[in-house]
Amino acid sequence: MAPEILQLKKEIRKAELERELAGAKMPAEVAVLVAAAQELGEEGCDGCPHEEDGVCTYWQWEAPEEIPQGIGEPVSVAKDEWRMRPSVLYRAMCTVGLRDAIWHLDYVLDNTPLHNLRESFSCECRTSGMVAVHIKCTNCGKETWRGWWPKK
Repeated sequence: MAPEILQLKKEIRKAELERELAGAKMPAEVAVLVAAAQELGEEGCDGCPHEEDGVCTYWQWEAPEEIPQGIGEPVSVAKDEWRMRPSVLYRAMCTVGLRDAIWHLDYVLDNTPLHNLRESFSCECRTSGMVAVHIKCTNCGKETWRGWWPKK
């Protein structure tokens, strides 16, 4: 076998042993956390709208050196445009999808007729925030009110 291959095998084995040693020194709680993050990260990009062929399309850098260490493998997509293939642990921590979901929810709420009603309502009697809406059950016809009333 070629000396270069033997050297490479030694380096790989050394890295494996160092990883095992670090794992053995790791407190049990941290090991559980890492295992959970690993599992979550493996599922993390399923359905992510910011991923194409395993490459994150959300983040972009001009050079591979700009990509923070350990978050993923640098991938060149064009001249002066680098993206990354996220590591499993980075996928577990990525909140971009959650942020997108919150933005969407904000948009939906902003476009409902009763959104921000208490804060935006004021009457010609100069009262603010004392407002209620009439609600009717479309099945049985029972009616009620929901809202805010002044303290008696």
